[in-house]
Amino acid sequence: MTSFFNSPENFGAGSSELGDLVSHSYSIQGAETLGATFSQFNLSPHDFMAVLDGDCLLGICSRREIGMILGSRFGWELFGKKLIRDHLEPACLRVREGTPVVDVLSTAFSAEDHCFFNDVILVDHHDCYVGMISVLTMIRLQHRYLLTLNLELEERVDYEVKKSRAKDQALIQSEKMASLGQLAAGVAHEINNPMAFISGNLRVLAKYYDRLTSYDRLLQESLPGETVVVSRASLDIDYILEDGTDLISESLGGVERVTKIVADLKGFSRVDGPEYVPVDLNSCLESALTVAHNGLKYTATVRKELTPLPKVLGNHGHLNQVFLNLLVNAGQAIEGQGEILLKSWSDEATVFIEVGDNGGGIPEDIQGRIFEPFFTTKEREQGTGLGLSISYDIVRKHGGEIVVESSVGKGTTFTVIIPRIPGEPEADGLI
Repeated sequence: MTSFFNSPENFGAGSSELGDLVSHSYSIQGAETLGATFSQFNLSPHDFMAVLDGDCLLGICSRREIGMILGSRFGWELFGKKLIRDHLEPACLRVREGTPVVDVLSTAFSAEDHCFFNDVILVDHHDCYVGMISVLTMIRLQHRYLLTLNLELEERVDYEVKKSRAKDQALIQSEKMASLGQLAAGVAHEINNPMAFISGNLRVLAKYYDRLTSYDRLLQESLPGETVVVSRASLDIDYILEDGTDLISESLGGVERVTKIVADLKGFSRVDGPEYVPVDLNSCLESALTVAHNGLKYTATVRKELTPLPKVLGNHGHLNQVFLNLLVNAGQAIEGQGEILLKSWSDEATVFIEVGDNGGGIPEDIQGRIFEPFFTTKEREQGTGLGLSISYDIVRKHGGEIVVESSVGKGTTFTVIIPRIPGEPEADGLI
């Protein structure tokens, strides 16, 4: 947060130093008499005057005090020829050029030996007189300082309130994810039970079907040809045998897909697990893609350029959430039909996952704010502004970072960078 006194433009004349605030420079030599001094006061609109010895400051004198002395009975006769250096004000705040205004304010309004109504004397580094700053200027500065301090406090309170709300929302989001994780675990368990016997039954049925096909061939070889042909034609045996094989194959494929979805749901059910274990980021990305598939299939074609990766130390459920947030954001950034590109690679120390889209892009002036809690360009019903903030925090906790590159009209690419496990061997093969 920028302080008012760190901004020089707030002090007029483009500086926060006292030299730019000098309002007058009326002075008189200490060898002058009271009478001559009072006469010079008639030429000055100010109530105080600096008393000098050459260029060196001796103190200040007051129009009011001199007037009282000379205005007394026989004042001019008794004191008119007295030297002004013998009638200086007892308190005089002397400050050097280059002193920050805030330091002078602190001194001026806390010093017990300085009269609040006296002006401030400005001297150079040789104690030579430069000028005076009127008390009204100091009062105005004090007033501005208090107003600015109040604004700074309000900004700080507002910032802390928003920060607290962000933590509360993150906690609520975490609780929601924990509840969804428990729900996913329950659903996965319930689906797994019937899917287990459906898969088993289909595999047994496939074996039975192979035997029936073999038996059918034996019948064709042993029975009279005409009888078999007529019977097979009337019962559509050839079509049933051909189509039955396809039905069993498609059913087994569907079972495998449901089994994969269940496995990915189990991955998301581990959001609350505190332990960090070796994790394959490609696997996390694939799990997130499975969960997000239904929302993406209507807006984007997903193209994958994944390479085998060494493992990182992380929380599988948390990393799933990061990639799910990035995939959902990519889908929402695309208007009409577009493309999402998923890439992965690694170097000697780091693993990279890239999620890119060819959507509308992010304007450069707000790219620095996209990871702030509650910051969003989406409609209210589309997001809370916490997805990227939570993802950023998760990746930071894994010792990594998220880098964004975006161009309006061309698209956005988020790159998740996480350190690999030291000594982890390179992964082999193709994906």
